[in-house]
Amino acid sequence: MDANILYSRTIRDWLFALSTSKIQMFDLFSSEDVFAEVVYHYRRSNPKRSGDEVNGLVNQIRELVHVVDHYDCERAQADYMGADSNDLHLHAAAVDNDCSVLLTNDRKLYASLVESQLDGLPYSVCTADDFFCDLAESSAVLLDQAVTCELQYWSKKCPDGVPDFADRLTRAECPRFAYLVKRALTRKSGLSPVDISKQFPLGEEYSNHERI
Repeated sequence: MDANILYSRTIRDWLFALSTSKIQMFDLFSSEDVFAEVVYHYRRSNPKRSGDEVNGLVNQIRELVHVVDHYDCERAQADYMGADSNDLHLHAAAVDNDCSVLLTNDRKLYASLVESQLDGLPYSVCTADDFFCDLAESSAVLLDQAVTCELQYWSKKCPDGVPDFADRLTRAECPRFAYLVKRALTRKSGLSPVDISKQFPLGEEYSNHERI
């Protein structure tokens, strides 16, 4: 996972909710290089935060992911096609640890590659929005359990009312998943599937499976 994924509190919350479901569909991996980048950006945005708060952020991330230590950036450079040389470590870690997906919100990283080059990469490149939507498409139960997890957490943290999940996800660059979460919340309110489809129709940006 890239630092721009783990830096976002909203994305971390949903990764936790989805990864701790009874339906285990994925494992998350990251590295000390990524942690250092998260801390760098966090500190620049929050210069007055205490050391304890920074350590708390890192510990929270460590609980979410498996930490990989062994990857050879020099060897990986030979077949790295990303636009940013500073992200070579992401490619090396993904390749040397047999990761099937590189999770990043940096759309420019591989934007110059044609489809055949993207297909030739040893992993798929996904944004958080794409990844979350793929999981929701794979299992409506997983999405429902993740929404329940978030509702339970925020109900305890904010007894006067939970935050607007869809708005937070949209601001975290996950607009498509935000819409699916809004539909899931509506299901929990008791609205019938037919009425949900009428009020919240799914457009062509969603798969045919999701639009059934």
